[in-house]
Amino acid sequence: MPGYKFPEGMTVDKDDPHTVSGTVNGVPSTELTLYAVWEKQQVFMLKQDFNGGVYKYSSGGTAETMTAQATVALELDSYTFSSTTPTVPTRSGYRLLGYAYTKEATTPNFTWDGQKSFTPEIEVSKLDTDPEHEISKSVTTDGVEITQLTVYAVWEKEKQFTLNLDSNGGSTVSNESKTFELSVTQATWEAGTTIGASTRTGFTFLGYATSKDATEPDYPVRDIYYDSSSKTNRAYLTEDITFTDEQEGVIHNKDSAPETHTLTLYAVWKPMRRFAVTINQNVGTSPSDYTTYSSIYYDKSVTSATIALDSDKNSALGSYSGYNLKGAAYTSDAKAVNFVGNSFNVVVDTADTEHVTVTTDSNGVETVTLKLYAIWSVKLNYTGKGTGLPSTVEVINPTAEERVISIAKVLPKYNEFLFAGWATSGDRLTPAYAATGYYTPQGNGSVLQTTITLEGNTTLYAVWMQKYVLGYNANGGDENTTPPYENAFETLNGTMTNHTFAVGAAIPTHPDGLTFLGWSKDPNATAATYQPGGTILVNGNTDGSETVTTLYAVWQEDTGETTADETTETDGPLLNGSGSPTSPSEKLE
Repeated sequence: MPGYKFPEGMTVDKDDPHTVSGTVNGVPSTELTLYAVWEKQQVFMLKQDFNGGVYKYSSGGTAETMTAQATVALELDSYTFSSTTPTVPTRSGYRLLGYAYTKEATTPNFTWDGQKSFTPEIEVSKLDTDPEHEISKSVTTDGVEITQLTVYAVWEKEKQFTLNLDSNGGSTVSNESKTFELSVTQATWEAGTTIGASTRTGFTFLGYATSKDATEPDYPVRDIYYDSSSKTNRAYLTEDITFTDEQEGVIHNKDSAPETHTLTLYAVWKPMRRFAVTINQNVGTSPSDYTTYSSIYYDKSVTSATIALDSDKNSALGSYSGYNLKGAAYTSDAKAVNFVGNSFNVVVDTADTEHVTVTTDSNGVETVTLKLYAIWSVKLNYTGKGTGLPSTVEVINPTAEERVISIAKVLPKYNEFLFAGWATSGDRLTPAYAATGYYTPQGNGSVLQTTITLEGNTTLYAVWMQKYVLGYNANGGDENTTPPYENAFETLNGTMTNHTFAVGAAIPTHPDGLTFLGWSKDPNATAATYQPGGTILVNGNTDGSETVTTLYAVWQEDTGETTADETTETDGPLLNGSGSPTSPSEKLE
């Protein structure tokens, strides 16, 4: 019961006349009924008014006041709270000095040691009659007396010194601040301690200066590093940074809480240099430049750097349809390369004034660039069946005139086939190119081109042909009345060729008046296989040699009957039979 004390010590005796004996569930029992008797006590309370501050609970809530209490015996006139009883509140921009009896006090009656206790301990007395002490007395409905003393937190403004770090074109740097009691007049960032460091592409961070345009720092730094705990870049000061609360050039605000004094410092940068290789693609109608830069920037005292190049880093070293990359050279018209292939290392050196240029941007950052040109070649390849094919012709970095290539003066060999010339596709049967005197004319008066203009890699395919001769033998008749011999040519398309001749329309005569029945491949035939105006299919020899077919006149005595077999043969050629000319081709033009 609040405000009361329950007496201690109680014994139950079965022989006591106040007891009642009996049994419970067959077990002997003794029951004594007692009534609580209370001893009245009193309560002393210490109310702490945080006077503008708050106490922050770990759960997230806040309180502006807090009360501690103690329940004690009635005979006591006062109670002293321990030095650690009062709560320690916080207030932005202020430091806690302690607690005082009055709200407006600037000096505490109970001083906070800044760690865990107050001095002296706080006594709450029901006999306190000091008019400056805020004592209140009350009685609960149960008659418990309460004596409460209210004390007020005493605050003093803090003094904050801040370094406003202007990155001056670099990455953002957080300000650095130090907070002191109001009596402190200056702050120092000592040499050897760290400070926030900025980064800027193409520059070295030297430190800080009070002038935005400074080229040398007032406060140099060394050993820039990445601090994993703060996730920022920091560097070590090599000189102290000190300023006072009255110093010129410092922004002072003594009316704020905390009182602030801010010194602005500007990052000082030293421009650096980088190295680069620019390669012009040097092919096509509008060749592009592709530049690869060194992975880091260097101090300007560094005069050379090595840059690794490949097609992933420099597209000029990739592919270009119809051309072969040879490498790179210093000049666009080079016929030989200084760097072979599409993967190589290049040393860029400022001493190479013939090929290297140095440019400086508006911030003083230098770029040392070596200009190269991709060198390409085009090839003329000869391919196809046969042997003795011409060698591949390669022209490196050709001019317009050098792209015009004369067809090789080579006559390849393929069994007994005749070489007809060169075509630009393997499935073409009509040649388009050949060197004069190095092909077999088809007899059609066509003139093949003796040069070809290379717009890229080009392949020429050998075209082969086979000669066919169809001759006529009067076979006892008048040779002057037979059709003339015929020549024909067929180009080869992967398999053996054939040719269909039209059988001559002329009708031969016989001096003995025999009747002409037609023509046959068999000189002893008695029936004709082919008739004037008809056709005959001739299959070529598999080795490509000249195929000569002779048709023999078939004669019959004049009996009034005619025998002729109109069937057209398509089997292999029949070479010279009896009565044929020694060389039928001699009659051909």
